Amino acid sequence: MEIERKELILKAAERLLARHGWQKTTVAGIAKEAHVAVGSVYLEFNSKTLIIHELSRAKYAYILRKMRRAALSQGGYPERFTQMLNARTEGFLEILDTSSHGHDLLHSHCEGVHQAREFFIQAQRELLADFLGAAQDDEVFAFDSLAQTTQAILLAYSHFTPPTLFGIPREHVKPSLMAMHNLVISGLKQK
Repeated sequence: MEIERKELILKAAERLLARHGWQKTTVAGIAKEAHVAVGSVYLEFNSKTLIIHELSRAKYAYILRKMRRAALSQGGYPERFTQMLNARTEGFLEILDTSSHGHDLLHSHCEGVHQAREFFIQAQRELLADFLGAAQDDEVFAFDSLAQTTQAILLAYSHFTPPTLFGIPREHVKPSLMAMHNLVISGLKQK
């Protein structure tokens, strides 16, 4: 029963956030939308921030799953590297397209979103470092420092993450992303 109630609350919160954004969504509104008492919301979550954190973390987890699948897909390291970062960008854009406030769960001044974003940043750093380390071990990519290379790549691709990504005209995203892939992969390939 508690899992069902928690899911009802999260789904109601997500609907309200999609319509009104995180600042205008209230715990009382979430309770009403979920058809539960306000006290029931507080039994599951201590605050609105925790509800938003849970929803934001789920969005970021979705993007990480897409990235992991791409990293493990068929093809060589350059192809999988491209697929992994394409999957990340596509995931962000899919979430943005869900509503006029889709970006609120990926980038906002809400502490819950900030915490979820920090989790994502660390998890994607680890995923990319593991991928690059394997590519270097297989002598496909060459670089001096795994940590510095991972950080440099994440900085290079930061324009393809919120909030900057959301300001790029949609028709420019894919060509710009492909140009970035070409630059980075040519720099990583074994000489």
